[in-house]
Amino acid sequence: MNSAGAWCELHNNHTDVGDRQMQNIFAAFARGPIAWLGEVDYIDDESLLAEAQAMGRPHRGRLEPREGPQPEAHGREFDPDADIDEDEQCATASSGNTYRSSSPSCAGYRYYDGIPQNDRQNRQLVFLQFNGYF
Repeated sequence: MNSAGAWCELHNNHTDVGDRQMQNIFAAFARGPIAWLGEVDYIDDESLLAEAQAMGRPHRGRLEPREGPQPEAHGREFDPDADIDEDEQCATASSGNTYRSSSPSCAGYRYYDGIPQNDRQNRQLVFLQFNGYF
């Protein structure tokens, strides 16, 4: 199956402590068993706690065979403040999902690459995830 689509969202939140606006653009493309999804987020936060403009770019690719596990690779780029140089954060991951079974589960690996001064933004993670329905 081949398909493609794109859409956008606009959010405005006006409060007593400030204004926050967010715009999102999403796009998806599928060709055969491979699906690609992408997104760009822009946030303009003018609240009392912070005044910043942020940009996020998550993306994902998935192989969707008719049966068996679905290998997936995804990544995320995030710039929390456009006015500060070298504060970008990146994360990449890969996993194998079994969504089509009665108890979906996945195993994966994540690699985080952020500013050198913050250990939480620079780490690796191996995970197993099991889900059940009741």
